[in-house]
Amino acid sequence: MEGAGLYITIEEMRELLTKDEKITVEYKACQNGIHDDVYETVCSFSNRYGGYIIMGVEDGGKPIGINKKLIKDMKKNFVNQLNNPDKMSPTLYLSIEEIEYEGMTLLWVFVPPTSTVEKCANRIYDRNEDGDMDITDLPIQLQNLYNRKSNTYAERKIFPYVTTADLRLDLLEKVRNLAKSKKPEKSGAHAWNSTGCGHRKFPQRNH
Repeated sequence: MEGAGLYITIEEMRELLTKDEKITVEYKACQNGIHDDVYETVCSFSNRYGGYIIMGVEDGGKPIGINKKLIKDMKKNFVNQLNNPDKMSPTLYLSIEEIEYEGMTLLWVFVPPTSTVEKCANRIYDRNEDGDMDITDLPIQLQNLYNRKSNTYAERKIFPYVTTADLRLDLLEKVRNLAKSKKPEKSGAHAWNSTGCGHRKFPQRNH
């Protein structure tokens, strides 16, 4: 879907609603507020392939609309919950979009897959066909999830034989500025805020 996560046309929404819920599409009624299971789906989509959550829709793809008076608060609460480390860990930056569909207002959000394992209220959810599965106490499924993440994303891999000769030192200042721009965690500002790139220590290869 072109522009996934940024914009949905009426035809694209109709296509999403004419198909049953599946591994990348979830319908939620949520007419008068966002239910807790929405965040479980955010977690499971983050841990699998990503997907669309469409609110104001019953099971089977029947649109029922959202109470327009509550939309502003629903959007605010959604963002607040995703930035609450007691609810979502790591915290996420996502926003709900509106679309007018057949005389009703629907809300939708595209959840991309994440490079790290996502938790919701300290529980780990994975997407299984058209449902969210709590795998926190299932060691085999947990191991599969961690393996899938580590095989897909390289940020946390250790490369023991890399030296400064293999690095693009001209890009380190840019990376440092990106790290500094991130929202500080509870433990304080990013370590690179007070350390220049020229002072970083890199392991040397033993010959």
